[in-house]
Amino acid sequence: MKITISTTIDAFIYKDAKDYNIAWNDALEFGIKFLIAEKEGIDYPANKLLSKIANFQKLLAEQIEINESLKTPAPVVDAQKEAEEILKDLGVPKDE
Repeated sequence: MKITISTTIDAFIYKDAKDYNIAWNDALEFGIKFLIAEKEGIDYPANKLLSKIANFQKLLAEQIEINESLKTPAPVVDAQKEAEEILKDLGVPKDE
């Protein structure tokens, strides 16, 4: 059974819905089901928001880890000393 109702929405939302070819009755139905599910504390499976939020959190955690690793400076390496140690390990006599 369907009923006809009269609603008022923001013109920008209407334009976005029209631009994305979203039927007003589909959007209204989805929104109502989503809000009911939210109030009842259950997930509305068709919205996929929880998986999107989980993926976003994972991405943020990775970015935070990268940023933290960039904050700690790399250890300073004495190239000459490293080269001498490698040559010594290889048994090459040191030039004096």
